[in-house]
Amino acid sequence: MATKEKSPSRITTGKVILSYANIFEPFTDPKKPKDKPKYKCMLLIDKKDKETVKKFKDAIEFQRKKMIAEKYAGKPPKKQIEHTFNDGDVEKEEEIYEGKYYINVWSYRKPPLVDRHLNPITDPEDLYSGCFVRACLNCYYYWGDESKGITFGLESIQKVSNGERLGGGGVSAEEAFGDDYEFEDDDEDYVDDDEDYDL
Repeated sequence: MATKEKSPSRITTGKVILSYANIFEPFTDPKKPKDKPKYKCMLLIDKKDKETVKKFKDAIEFQRKKMIAEKYAGKPPKKQIEHTFNDGDVEKEEEIYEGKYYINVWSYRKPPLVDRHLNPITDPEDLYSGCFVRACLNCYYYWGDESKGITFGLESIQKVSNGERLGGGGVSAEEAFGDDYEFEDDDEDYVDDDEDYDL
């Protein structure tokens, strides 16, 4: 029995960093409140992961050729076709993007979220911005009146391992206040319930 050939547009990444994770509940962009809510996240891809980088580039090239054939009558446009696979060293200044590519991916459908044993992950504390994941993505081109290009849709995510939390994960009270600060004796009575204060 012949095996079904895998589409070059569907890729599974190696180990990447999950960021801006809105994958448990659909996200509504406050700047576009009328848009349909999406499940979305950013993926940070280490440039040293040549295999994963090649998957992205091959999928983009496949869709580029498809777009030219179907929308440009087989003649490449003078203007370069845009895509959403970005170079962090060029586009960003933050340290986290150094030596990495990054891409924003989304889906209207909630993506399956699983652990290393393919068990469903239901707690956002277990799958957070900063942990390492693998992601299954589908590359496609879009053709609209206002914008045209190539991007990737989010299909599913598998957690690989924990990582340093990103984006304001906060600290515990012990971490925040567990120092050697010396309180004054009268600090215990800093509020007098019988006295009114003008704030």
